[in-house]
Amino acid sequence: MFGISKNKVGRIANANGLKAPEGESNEYGRWIFSKSPHSSREVPSFIYSEAAVDWFKDYQDGVLLGRR
Repeated sequence: MFGISKNKVGRIANANGLKAPEGESNEYGRWIFSKSPHSSREVPSFIYSEAAVDWFKDYQDGVLLGRR
């Protein structure tokens, strides 16, 4: 969606305080357990909301315009 990796999205979200503490939710998303693609166990994953998508669009526009 933004031309960057999932890991990069996570690093930006962590650096800007978008993710709620594990097991909690906030306006930017919520934690769920999903099956790991490489094993049989479930792992916690943060699922982003539309508010987070809007935040990333604004963030990306700021980066492209040199404001960040």
